[in-house]
Amino acid sequence: MRDVASYSCLTRTRQRTSLPRMRKHTTIDLDQTLLRDAAVALGTTRTTETIHAALAEVVARRRRAMLARLDMPDLTPAALSTMRASRTAVTPGDEPASPVAQVR
Repeated sequence: MRDVASYSCLTRTRQRTSLPRMRKHTTIDLDQTLLRDAAVALGTTRTTETIHAALAEVVARRRRAMLARLDMPDLTPAALSTMRASRTAVTPGDEPASPVAQVR
């Protein structure tokens, strides 16, 4: 099992879910009502797309649960506010441009 740090994203939307070498064809019995309900909930139309989206959601939920269990004592509301604040690059000596005097 990979550790949480190796994942760059918790949820992925509209991603390619299979590669030719990763494809596996199988026959399974599906509850059609459950499949339709899942397709509506996930916004999918095809059976394969619905199953892949459902599997991705289960994996993402597990990753979120793993993150929720991590102990992050330095991650306080104040620290989050600082991280979320917009930042601009300012080089020393840079000052806003002065308005140009209008000549009459």
